[in-house]
Amino acid sequence: MAVIVVTAGACSSSDRTITLNSVPPTTTRAAATSSATTASPQSALAPAATTTLPPLTPANAPLVAWNGKQQYIHGANLPWFNFGRDFGGGPDDGGASSAETKTAVNAALRAAHDGGMNVVRWWLFPGDAGQFTVDARNLPTGFKQTVYQDIDAALELARANQIAYTFTLFSGLTPLPSTWLTDEGRQRVALVLAELFTRYRNNPQIMTWDVINEPEYEVWSGKVTAEVLRVFIAGIVDAAHATTSIPVSVGGASMDGLSLLTGLKLDYYTVHWYDQMKERKHCLACVTYADVRDALKIDKPIVVGEYVGSAGFGDRFEMWRQHGFAGAMPWSLLPDRTADRFSIDLVAAAAFAKEHGLR
Repeated sequence: MAVIVVTAGACSSSDRTITLNSVPPTTTRAAATSSATTASPQSALAPAATTTLPPLTPANAPLVAWNGKQQYIHGANLPWFNFGRDFGGGPDDGGASSAETKTAVNAALRAAHDGGMNVVRWWLFPGDAGQFTVDARNLPTGFKQTVYQDIDAALELARANQIAYTFTLFSGLTPLPSTWLTDEGRQRVALVLAELFTRYRNNPQIMTWDVINEPEYEVWSGKVTAEVLRVFIAGIVDAAHATTSIPVSVGGASMDGLSLLTGLKLDYYTVHWYDQMKERKHCLACVTYADVRDALKIDKPIVVGEYVGSAGFGDRFEMWRQHGFAGAMPWSLLPDRTADRFSIDLVAAAAFAKEHGLR
């Protein structure tokens, strides 16, 4: 096998390199195409598909601590039923407490449970975060009452299906009111979220508070500065740690964005990977946890937060484990609700869970 040098930390002041004996995934299937009424997130692009795996040796790497145990995250992205309304829409506007949403999500969670999964990632306040109440200066003051109604309904579904959630708070910074990115605004956001964290303090059905999805893209495109992003995240992380023992992470866009997220007191790192990410700097499938750890000098677990795990990709469940990552969550349990329509091979997921005693 050829030696690949993977450059990581593209946004850091001094780039480091990751060297390993591996090969990148080989593309052998055409990209999927589809149309849908709801746009998918930026990372959920059509993959170029199948993977030829090099021989691997299972790596000893840290797992995520939650509910008093070190656990492997065998999960999936939901990620929404009604984008922006799941939490706040309430029973009359498509919220998690509405009959239609409860029926659909219950079926998805049951399928995840039957696939041996223990965690499902669901987005709370994507878009402009209209679920918040605001004052005359458009600064957040609290939540609409339907937010808690919908979260309570979602947690009841989780209990019934023996699933825990990773709740993603925001889909980005730029959709939020600009006042929220000022010093006062960031403090107000953290204070309001502290109320949320306190209300669900140590709830066993919440596995992680995931602060924001793929924020690196907004920095790389020049829409926000790295400093604004890091201060925004840090305030929320501090609020969570002050009120709960539930882990906190960030849905990182790719391996080369990890340097933007280090030093923020995250409990573990989350990195997304899709098949088009073949360049050496962000080919997560080309490296092991030990490679990333040594290159970036990190000591926290890494979970693969998004990837394609459709039929024909079932070997990826084992691939991520053997690469030493602390878990993986393919996209998505409700494929008809996103533009990419990527489904999950739940038969392979169940076989993986059985083999490794995960359920």
